[in-house]
Amino acid sequence: MFFQDSDQDQCNRFYGAIRDEVENSSHKAFVEALWERYEPICSDNTRQFLNDARIDFIQRFWEMYLGVTLSQLSYWDADKHKSKTKGDGKPDFYLEYENHPIWIEAVAPKSGESPDNYSGSTECMAKLEQWQNQQDRDDNALFVWSGSADWEAGALRISNALSEKQKKIQNYIKKEVIGTNDLVIIAINLSDVDPNGMPVDTPNGECPVACVLNGWGLLARNDKGKWVLTPAEPAQKSSGATVKQKLFDQDDYSIISAVLVSEASPKMPLGGEIFIPEGTPFLEACLHSLSLEEKLSNLGMDFKLHLNPKAKNPLPLP
Repeated sequence: MFFQDSDQDQCNRFYGAIRDEVENSSHKAFVEALWERYEPICSDNTRQFLNDARIDFIQRFWEMYLGVTLSQLSYWDADKHKSKTKGDGKPDFYLEYENHPIWIEAVAPKSGESPDNYSGSTECMAKLEQWQNQQDRDDNALFVWSGSADWEAGALRISNALSEKQKKIQNYIKKEVIGTNDLVIIAINLSDVDPNGMPVDTPNGECPVACVLNGWGLLARNDKGKWVLTPAEPAQKSSGATVKQKLFDQDDYSIISAVLVSEASPKMPLGGEIFIPEGTPFLEACLHSLSLEEKLSNLGMDFKLHLNPKAKNPLPLP
């Protein structure tokens, strides 16, 4: 079993809620089903993995979700994966595609510590209530707010997570764990960035990770009247340190072939995607709740793959 007995104050609040609350029984069943499929391919100490999950619930969930999704690929080889990733100082996943070794590092950044934490939906709901109470309110106020300092906090969380993984991968290459011609993917899950598990807000409606990788800022009209993405303004931590953006333009990121993005979580297994079985009547579609079989057969539906245009070893896509 994935979920372990422990007091509520000794585990992550989402872990405790899904384990103990009756209304979360379908989410609990989904997590347990993932663990049943992931345990045979888990290259970590399984007891340690389950203990870690009590605190770093979304981080371990993401490893399970990603691992089970990868295991459904036709070219997945469980034995090769385990032999290449078992033990300390190894990347999370290994597979081969057309004789190309592919290493994958998984990461799920958290909302962070104050004063640089991402408050996201918590602050948004407070701003919304304040805006709704204004008699002479500006209908554009929420859009203006969404591009403010809180996105900088979101960009900080994402940039830090990617940079830490980039450094780790650089070290793997230095130690010859990863070959100089091997393909490398960072797989990032955003469902733990917002303290309430909501999507990360951006100033332009684009994928948050794409904004950081490409340095995209506000959506604005150019001198020809067309809507364009403006370059992001440099963001700063409370300490004054600059937050790295436009990561794909940096030379030390050439070792990264691509970045895979997901917002899948125990409660939203398909991320922000809405899945409705074909032929479902409209009213039933509005009320539709995914069955366990539907969740498991549609893993990875929300994945977005961002290719690094300056990668030393590009992915061999058709």
